[in-house]
Amino acid sequence: MNKRTTNVDCIEVNSLSYSSIFNIGDCKYIDPKVDAIAVQKQGGVKSDAGFTFDQYPIFKSELKFLSGGPLNQTHTHYHKQITVPYINITAASSSSIIHLGNVDDVCAKTRTKHIRIIESE
Repeated sequence: MNKRTTNVDCIEVNSLSYSSIFNIGDCKYIDPKVDAIAVQKQGGVKSDAGFTFDQYPIFKSELKFLSGGPLNQTHTHYHKQITVPYINITAASSSSIIHLGNVDDVCAKTRTKHIRIIESE
């Protein structure tokens, strides 16, 4: 694919977290990864003790990626540049990518185990 230049006059990013990437410029490979345990307990959580990654099979399992082979695509670029006056991003989290430029390969991965503890009545 023909590469193009990106011109942005102003970009505002309020928050990045948990292996998120904000990149301006070209790169070969982007590979953000996050493993997270999200615990919600009615009345609040006093400690994160007792919640470890090795307790949950989701963090041990091997990820299966689609293997359809290369895609045959046709692109028509009417302009050599992408021009944007303003970008406003509230937040990016858990292996998200904000990228201005060219990238050859992306492999982002997030595994999250949600646990909700509700007090019995």
